[in-house]
Amino acid sequence: MSSFCTADEMMTKDPTILSDEMLIENALNLFIEAGITSAPVSKKSGKVLGLLSDIILVKMVLASRSRGLGDEMLKDYEESLLPITWVKENAQIQEVFKAMVQSQSNRVMVESEFGEIVGILSPKDLLRYLVGDRTESRALTSKVKEYMEKLSKLEDQNEGLRDLVQKYETLFMETPSMMHSIDEKGNIIMANNRLHQILGYSNGDLIGESFLKLYDPVHHQNAQEGLKRVIQDGFHRPIYTTMKTSKGETIKVELVSSALKDKTGKFIGTITVSRKHDNEELLEILNKASDQSN
Repeated sequence: MSSFCTADEMMTKDPTILSDEMLIENALNLFIEAGITSAPVSKKSGKVLGLLSDIILVKMVLASRSRGLGDEMLKDYEESLLPITWVKENAQIQEVFKAMVQSQSNRVMVESEFGEIVGILSPKDLLRYLVGDRTESRALTSKVKEYMEKLSKLEDQNEGLRDLVQKYETLFMETPSMMHSIDEKGNIIMANNRLHQILGYSNGDLIGESFLKLYDPVHHQNAQEGLKRVIQDGFHRPIYTTMKTSKGETIKVELVSSALKDKTGKFIGTITVSRKHDNEELLEILNKASDQSN
């Protein structure tokens, strides 16, 4: 099975934790001002009583106001709180999916190895994971282009160049997304550690190779057309394709590419950001989890 993102990478960190002695009306104001839809409720001792969702809070407010009371606290409605579903920080997305489907609130709390609340995961967080990497890829591409432009300007000034080069190399080589750059002929001139790792190569093995080595042969023509499009238009939109590992296995990926140009506007290469695309497998996992909960 493919390796997936873990809970600590997807979660909303340091969630708001409400005291059971908080007034219901104050909780209402907090939900509105902070833009949250759920929060755990705990006692002074640190014991978590349950999860307060937006709909449960609405019921509490209506019940309190109907009785003309304005000083009721969350602990007065402890029995209305939803049970907490927990996952560990290192729980993979398969486990998170299953826990979320089985949770009454469709939310799960993330706890550290010491039992502390470190995050919360909602369906929105998972949706952000499924599409967020595309945004991240575009941001990374933009950041690389920004550094390239700065490098070009600093070549004339020859100051601060070393520091900028180091930042660029760190961004490119250490980012968790797969990144590579090819020249006009399709030769790989840069490939980061993540790309080498995912495809099963030792660092540096892909440098100088044809970029077609990265893809399943059935996609070679599309890859060549994609390079022409980037050279001509300066970019191509996110696409789904299949890469090939050093062992000949295939992995589905989503990728986006942009052109790199020097200060005169001359094309010098491409920058491509890609990520593994496991939506089909995730859907299968979700369906199984849903069946088990029924």
